[in-house]
Amino acid sequence: MDLKEGNYFISYHDTSGHVFPIARRLNDDSTCPQAPVVKYAEPIPPELATWKLEGPFTPNTYFLYNGNKEKPADYIDKFVWLKKGDPQVWRIEPASTPGTYIILWDADDEFGWVVPDGSGDEAQIECREDAEPSVFSFVPVPPQECS
Repeated sequence: MDLKEGNYFISYHDTSGHVFPIARRLNDDSTCPQAPVVKYAEPIPPELATWKLEGPFTPNTYFLYNGNKEKPADYIDKFVWLKKGDPQVWRIEPASTPGTYIILWDADDEFGWVVPDGSGDEAQIECREDAEPSVFSFVPVPPQECS
């Protein structure tokens, strides 16, 4: 199923069934030009966990924002960051299980979001070509949790 423009919680589920929310680092200083996108081992507040998908512009392509529209998700040096500037286009393709997707850098089919193996809390999400992209769950955010 294709995603529609709107607000979503994005999470990663490991093989043991643990759910890792994906969001900007909690102590992100909004005055800093960029902030890392990380996985969390514990629940986080809905306002931190909410992602805004803007698009689609062409099939399955979107801008991704976490927190505010000042810092869209971008690919920098093999990692995913939120950074001020022009938004990066991401291709979000359905995975084999309903409600799950892989996130690819639209400029190159080879680069996808990867959750590092065996890492602890607040491990930064990578964008790599030498690994299979991780599968993420996208859950629509109820309107009352977006405000």
